[in-house]
Amino acid sequence: NIIIFGYTGAGKSSVVNLIVGEKRAQTSSDAAACTVDSQAYRVIVQGHPFCLWDTVGLNEAGLSHNGYLFAVERAHRLIKELEQSGGVHLLLMCIRGGRITATVEQNYKLFFNVLCEKNVRLAVVVTHLENEPSLEEWWTPNKPFFRQFGITNVGHACITAARGLDNVYADKYRESEEAIHALLLASLSNKGWCKQKRFWLVTVLGMMARMLPRTADLDAEMLTDRLVRYCHFSQRDAEAIAVSIRVIRDQ
Repeated sequence: NIIIFGYTGAGKSSVVNLIVGEKRAQTSSDAAACTVDSQAYRVIVQGHPFCLWDTVGLNEAGLSHNGYLFAVERAHRLIKELEQSGGVHLLLMCIRGGRITATVEQNYKLFFNVLCEKNVRLAVVVTHLENEPSLEEWWTPNKPFFRQFGITNVGHACITAARGLDNVYADKYRESEEAIHALLLASLSNKGWCKQKRFWLVTVLGMMARMLPRTADLDAEMLTDRLVRYCHFSQRDAEAIAVSIRVIRDQ
């Protein structure tokens, strides 16, 4: 299981299509989609079966109270499917070639720190580099900025997922295919990481609640209702989970 994440416009779906070798993921904007919403794509790379999870991350506006409530069901679904299929084997963080922003840092924290509790390897994919004279040369002068933001990684790929008009970027596209496949095979952990579903969900939702604006009070009744209605917990379990989430948020 490989989770692909990044802010809107980072090129996540294009990276999925580059890995798969065909246009399977839609590259439309996910600006209106819900945080941690996900779509799974199965692919075989050099004989190795992967499941790519194209996810929706945080955008510049951050996480709102309503956005958090909508994310509850999506987080539950993602965690349930990951737990049932062996956990997370790799995080793939997509960013556009350019400066690292606070939004990049927030998404890194959401997926590396919160969802995977710093227990899963992370690799960086730098996209939209078709106009660079050399794809890989982007990395050297920009590497220090990742350390500056506390972003650790086990590897990287500098790519373009665009062939361009009349295949003007065909050579760079083929180079990018080879680079992304090599990155996956070199970075992947042999053993997936996960937690028991309920504890994992409580931790993730509790830590996500810390990302809410200080002025946004987390409505326990609405949270409990979503846990019952959309995650199918009993009323008693949902109330207990809601209490645990608020405890983590307030720590």
